[in-house]
Amino acid sequence: YTNTYSFVHGRQVIPRVTVDDLIANSEGFSLMITPVQPVLVDVNYMLVDGSDVIYMNEQERVALNTVPLEVSEQWNTLLENGREYKGRVKVKMYTPSDVIGSMQGFTAKDDVFISDTYQDEIGASATIDGISQVPFEGSIRFTVMENDGSGTIIESIVRDSPILLSGDDETVEAIWEERLPEGTYRLSIEVIGNDGDLLDVKETIIEAEAPRNVTNTTNETETTNQSPGFLGLHSIIIIVAAIFVLRLKKRW
Repeated sequence: YTNTYSFVHGRQVIPRVTVDDLIANSEGFSLMITPVQPVLVDVNYMLVDGSDVIYMNEQERVALNTVPLEVSEQWNTLLENGREYKGRVKVKMYTPSDVIGSMQGFTAKDDVFISDTYQDEIGASATIDGISQVPFEGSIRFTVMENDGSGTIIESIVRDSPILLSGDDETVEAIWEERLPEGTYRLSIEVIGNDGDLLDVKETIIEAEAPRNVTNTTNETETTNQSPGFLGLHSIIIIVAAIFVLRLKKRW
């Protein structure tokens, strides 16, 4: 019979680093590199559309010791909603020269999330943050409901959002058609994506307060009557001036 043996030429080399994980999506990529021994590496990353490289960058001489290192990068180009792309990364080592590569495909998609909200009996607002290089051109829906378990809708308002990309944030506001009466209400804020899908939702409570009564106080103005003596003196001055004018006319 025949025995089969595995063998290698020279010594088997243990990789100095390993690429443990690669995540590529519409925002960018994240890569986890674990060193086996201290080493300097260059990290080359690119975004591929079909056979075309549409974005490429590099981090040179990244120092790795004994702790895993996460390398992240945001794509610096616009992506098309629903299109297939690939994120490709190469880790290059020096002396001896060696290269480890990794690649992951993804479908580009618009994406945002609600980072902050405000609400009262007058209206509500939501701050929306972009996390995709696909331009977000969706809308925000504000829905006020009774808080009695019935889910009865009191009012629903839809507002278009400004265009958002990764790193952008905008606040969208809605004003109720009528001030909410005093009481407690449920508020649902929904983010609707480019394709009409629900990207994020946040539910909260509105504690509507009764309008405050504002009392207009009228300041009373005290009227000061002029004294009869002052009026008499004023009349005498006018009469004397008139006599003086008449005498001047007679002389001329």
